[in-house]
Amino acid sequence: MMKKIFRIICLVILGLVIFYLGMAAGVSGYYNYMQRVGKQQGQRFQAELERPLREDVYGGKTPEETFDMYIAALKKGDLELASKYFVVSKQQQHLERLNERNTNNTLMIFIATVEKIRLNWEKGSRELFKYQKEFIFNDNGKISVVTFELNEWTKVWKIYFL
Repeated sequence: MMKKIFRIICLVILGLVIFYLGMAAGVSGYYNYMQRVGKQQGQRFQAELERPLREDVYGGKTPEETFDMYIAALKKGDLELASKYFVVSKQQQHLERLNERNTNNTLMIFIATVEKIRLNWEKGSRELFKYQKEFIFNDNGKISVVTFELNEWTKVWKIYFL
C-alpha cells in the first residue's frame, strides 16, 4: 500500500515537472515569437518613416545648386516644385506659404528678396555640421539666414530654413 502511494506521488510530481517544463518551453517560444513579430513591425515602421526620404530626389549636389533650382521654380511659377526643395517635413508648410504669397500678390517681392540673398550670401557662409550648412546675408541690418541639410539617402541638399 505504501509503495502504491509512493508511486502515485512520484507520478504526480513527475507529471507536474513535465507540465512545468512544457509551460516554460511554451512561454519561452511565445516570447521569442512575439519578439520577432515586434522587431519586424518596428523595421516596417522605420522603413515607412524613411520611405519619403529615400524617394526624395529634388535638390542639387550643393546647397547653391539647390537654391538656384528653387529660385528657377519660383520664377516659373511652379510653387509645388519649389516647395520640394525643402526638407520633406517642411514641404507642405512651405507650399502653403508660397500659395498665400501668391494670393496676396507678394510672391514677386519674395522672389526678388530670395535672389538678393543668393547673390550676396557668399560673404557669410559656414558649415554647421557635416550635413548642414548655413548662409547668412546682412542687408543693411536685416539678417537673412538660409540653412541646408543633406539628405543622407539620396545625397541631395535640401533647404531646411529660409
